[in-house]
Amino acid sequence: MEGVTVKRLCTYGQFEYEKTMKALNYPSEICFDTNQFTSHESLSKFYIQNLDYLDFGDGFLVTLDDLLLINCKHIGVTFSRLREKHLNIYLKSWLRGQKEELEHVCLLASRINWEEVVPYNKEVLLKGLKYTTVSDDVERLFYCSVPDTDGKRVVAIKGGYDIRRKDGRLFTIVLQNDFPRFEMFVWSNDQ
Repeated sequence: MEGVTVKRLCTYGQFEYEKTMKALNYPSEICFDTNQFTSHESLSKFYIQNLDYLDFGDGFLVTLDDLLLINCKHIGVTFSRLREKHLNIYLKSWLRGQKEELEHVCLLASRINWEEVVPYNKEVLLKGLKYTTVSDDVERLFYCSVPDTDGKRVVAIKGGYDIRRKDGRLFTIVLQNDFPRFEMFVWSNDQ
């Protein structure tokens, strides 16, 4: 493996994280299906790395503390247990100037006790935040610096809630109810 650089690592099942990362020259894009870390300390060290793309499968429980630590451009979480109050705290943290490199967060809501997936409540999620509602018939193109797993770099966003930080940086929250998900798009200054 000497001299080989791997850009995106997708894992399926158990593997030796530290050895694999070193052998692959520390990929900047990682997809995990299960938690490969043996301690919270090693997981925390992983979160603060400057990554481009991080996707957690359904075998990975991401907490609010984890989300606040993650230093990444794209964060995806399958079956997130984070709810509106947690995400409200996360949004307020970003508004205070945290996570400058962040471009996109996508959290799929998890089932509660294996019952129906509960959509996110907009009023609780956006409580205390000044936002502008964008009509669902308005479509905007969001350009990602890191392509998704299908290689796409452009996402069409319909509607949402625009929030502007004090420094002028704009982000859009999109809540999907067909399969409940929370998405946060941070617009670059040239978009």
